[in-house]
Amino acid sequence: MRAWLFFMGLLAAGCSSWPWDRHDRTVEALERARVQDRVRYLAQAAVGRPGAYVCRELSEGIAETDWIRGTVMQADGERIRVKISDPGRYPHQVNGTEIAEGALLWDDDTAWIPCVK
Repeated sequence: MRAWLFFMGLLAAGCSSWPWDRHDRTVEALERARVQDRVRYLAQAAVGRPGAYVCRELSEGIAETDWIRGTVMQADGERIRVKISDPGRYPHQVNGTEIAEGALLWDDDTAWIPCVK
């Protein structure tokens, strides 16, 4: 009889925090989704329109960073087509496209930020 009561006590103690833990994880997931939606909305508003001048940071090696710049030629949902005007200091490749002056490439709009000429 004591073993059965001990087992039931352990079972009750183990389940007491379960619904709250699941609730916390659900709230965190909803907050992450809201942040992602906000980032997507802001990216589309800032760089998701033709004529916008945009920049993208690329890493070179371990510690070196380089910037490429271009103009948005076309926007299609979450992707933009950028015409490169400044290919940066180092040779780069983005989505299989060699980055050179005048090159056109499709990329995710959240990878780019607005910048000034």
